[in-house]
Amino acid sequence: MAAGGPSAVQKTNNRPWYHTMLDTKPTLSSKIKACLAGACARLFPGTGRAHGCSWPVALLVTLLTLTVSVHAAEPVTVTLYNTGDIHENTANLSRVAHFVRQRRETDPNVLFLDAGDVYNKGEIALMATRGEAINAIMQAAGYDARIFGNHGHSFGTVRLIELVDRFEVPLLAANAIWPEGVVPRNAPPYRVFKLQGVRVGVVGTFAEARNHRCDDLLKVKRVHEAVAPLLPKLRQEADIIVLVTHVGTRRDKQIAAALATDGPGSGVDVIIGGHDHAAFSEPVIEPKSDTLIQHSGSVAKCVGEVVLHWDGQRITDRRVRLINMTETMAKDTRVEAVRDYYREAISETESVAQIDGRLSREQLSVWAAQQILRVSESEVVLLPPQLVLRAIPPGDVNAVALLRDLPRLGVLTFTVADEAGLRQLLKTLWKKKPTLMTYGYERSGRQGAIRVAYPCVAYDKTGDTQIAALESGGATDIARLADISLWQIALQAARRDAQILLPVAAF
Repeated sequence: MAAGGPSAVQKTNNRPWYHTMLDTKPTLSSKIKACLAGACARLFPGTGRAHGCSWPVALLVTLLTLTVSVHAAEPVTVTLYNTGDIHENTANLSRVAHFVRQRRETDPNVLFLDAGDVYNKGEIALMATRGEAINAIMQAAGYDARIFGNHGHSFGTVRLIELVDRFEVPLLAANAIWPEGVVPRNAPPYRVFKLQGVRVGVVGTFAEARNHRCDDLLKVKRVHEAVAPLLPKLRQEADIIVLVTHVGTRRDKQIAAALATDGPGSGVDVIIGGHDHAAFSEPVIEPKSDTLIQHSGSVAKCVGEVVLHWDGQRITDRRVRLINMTETMAKDTRVEAVRDYYREAISETESVAQIDGRLSREQLSVWAAQQILRVSESEVVLLPPQLVLRAIPPGDVNAVALLRDLPRLGVLTFTVADEAGLRQLLKTLWKKKPTLMTYGYERSGRQGAIRVAYPCVAYDKTGDTQIAALESGGATDIARLADISLWQIALQAARRDAQILLPVAAF
């Protein structure tokens, strides 16, 4: 649990919290009653336990019970702050963290949640750490819980588990089916937070779709199928139930309706969502379930706020708003310190090398193919036309230009039985990518299996469609390598030889 955040309550109470105040076990209230009864027995003979409880005792006990009941029914306000789709853009996240930390100083009933997709597309120095930097920053920001979105598998299951257990912010993963023997310690399906008498259960889920299939070790259930069996137990442990998803607004509405099997109030009370980068400044209510749905946009341009009023038995009022992060807002010093530590590793604007002549898209594609052959240990690369976005002009080259022109790739590797199988595979794939070209294979009449690499540009709809095409083309042993960052390979090449960025002589 992050410093300053509410603590988790043990999941042992099977009744509403206010019932425990009136239990017959030796709680504080029952001890007080016993003392009063003893005092009355001495003050008023004949009112002891053997003769029953006379009117003075009854009166005092009644007054005490009313006092406890009034305290139990005291209204409580719970505030949920939320972000989503940060994508390693952390300048605004520093402001969000400062804003939430200030709110915690005056209001203890605050939870800070993230709805997934913290990886990819953002600051280069952070992306180069393969998830370490953004996880460290989120820990410094003081999140209470988070989930992973469709970009959560960018570095493979083993790296995902390593990062989850290395950092304190719990990953909630109710619909994850972890590989045997490697279940993370810090990834429960839900957590229950106790906030001044009201218990808030937060259930987290993985995105149902994945942009990067680096491996198939981690399986994911449909959200409603995984959450529905948890609700009866969770309803006994929590007064308010919050579900965190990364499936988009339309799917959130479907899930809310599917979970409300017994009508409004039987499902979840709130869904904090992401994926479609929507931002709701007004309440969005799914009518069948009466579930409030809230999204806060992307890259922490604003933080979402959900305010719930609890009267001791039910939610009586719900309010939402978006708080925009502006340049005049203060930044969190803890987050800034962690950001600076990682950002010093790679300067985004400093020149890493200099090239004499313009490098065309074709030249860059050939260079990229060389790197893919080397990293994937393949014999042939199938290059899609959008592998390189644009040419690089002569002069200084910085990391921003590299990321823009040399995208992150997910690489499918597979084998075909022989050269005839390769020709059949090309015919199959050409139907989907007419300008697909091969690189690296010498048609020398060789015999035997051929290892092939097929780069899929990140953020495309990759995965099952490509695999189906490969299988229909006669490919076997299909696997997904961890993403190959061509810009990162180029940076490493530049550091080895500061005079040249790319092997221009090879063109």
